[in-house]
Amino acid sequence: MKKLMALSALLLSYSVAHAVDLTDPGLKQIGDDFLSTYGIASGKTMITAIPISAECDGYKGDSYSGTVRADSKMPIDENSIFQIGSITKSFISVVLLQYEAEGIEGFSINDTVGKWFPEYPAWGNATIKQVMNMTSGIPDGSTKTPVYMKMVVAHPYDFNMDKRAVLEYNYNNMLNPKTGIPLDFTPGTSWSYSNTGYTLLGVLIQKIHFQHTGYPRSAEEIVIDNVVRPLGLKNTYFPIKHPFSPIPLSKLHNLVHGYFNYNPSNCPDDAKWFCELLPHPTDVTEYSMREGNTAGAMESTVDDVQAYIRALFRPAKQGGILPKQQLAELTTLVDEETGQPSSEGYGLGIVGAVVPSINLFAYRYGGAYLGYIFEYVYIPEKNTSFSFAINSRSDVIDNGDLIGEENSIATKIYNYVSSKCSVN
Repeated sequence: MKKLMALSALLLSYSVAHAVDLTDPGLKQIGDDFLSTYGIASGKTMITAIPISAECDGYKGDSYSGTVRADSKMPIDENSIFQIGSITKSFISVVLLQYEAEGIEGFSINDTVGKWFPEYPAWGNATIKQVMNMTSGIPDGSTKTPVYMKMVVAHPYDFNMDKRAVLEYNYNNMLNPKTGIPLDFTPGTSWSYSNTGYTLLGVLIQKIHFQHTGYPRSAEEIVIDNVVRPLGLKNTYFPIKHPFSPIPLSKLHNLVHGYFNYNPSNCPDDAKWFCELLPHPTDVTEYSMREGNTAGAMESTVDDVQAYIRALFRPAKQGGILPKQQLAELTTLVDEETGQPSSEGYGLGIVGAVVPSINLFAYRYGGAYLGYIFEYVYIPEKNTSFSFAINSRSDVIDNGDLIGEENSIATKIYNYVSSKCSVN
């Protein structure tokens, strides 16, 4: 733990030294153009905001286009907060890799689930690493429990739903030792996205912490202590229930409203139950975050996420957050179909792949929650990174509009930023 404290001091000094906010007219134009094409004024979506933050050698720029909600003229800025969805997963991975690096309670990501959770014999042979890279076979309760989804819609502001039968289904049945739900496949033989796996990893963080200190602490609090504060992230929060709960009263106006706006006839699998049950559109800003938990409930800004990924993908001796060995583990990828080692695919809460439109390998992640999409891209060959967010999920906007395609906003951001870098 002493090493973690020393690392915290180092990272805090690094983040403060690099905290520069510069509004870039070129990035602003990209954001404004995106809103003109896809924003609420176009009549196509409920998107009212898109902030962008970018950095490379010799350049740091930000821009903020739009307003905090549909019925407001209040502009977004560097303090505007969005839900970041499954980008949360890498924060969970970082804490576990820190535990491994420190040797806390002898923890290793190669430990089996059975070592730490003997109450789950059906999952016991899977390793923690396999849970982290989605090759464990643990089923994904968030997409296989329509009864739960219906309850979330029926009681969106009920922050004590754990007392209701439906949440007992999601948490107690998926994570209830008495249920004994089997794995979807033999660990290491395939790949399947599992939010439930990262819910289990949050429980593991709490268990290791309690075993080491004798004091109970939530995984959310541990992430703040071990990652957010050491990096000096000033607008990053981890709600357990209400999205407002961890945000200081003086900053509540910075939480950008999110809108669920799918056409029920053109809805993705991960949102189909919400599409059938939610009005079109729906302001989902205050919906309970219990469903997201340690798999996807964090909130942040593009500036904070930018600082986070700049530290995430460099070793500790170069100002990063993880030692070299753990960084290598974080970025070891598996194929997203076979689960076998691959040069492109899923790591430990991250994704690595060649972005076709720029023909460069990048680490990236797209976090999505009911009313938000948040993306980051880090291109190691160019030491270039950027992040951006939008405040609506809609069938009008798909992944190709954001990342990868020739005319995507990510391609436009990269092409603009690369012209500013001292090393192109």
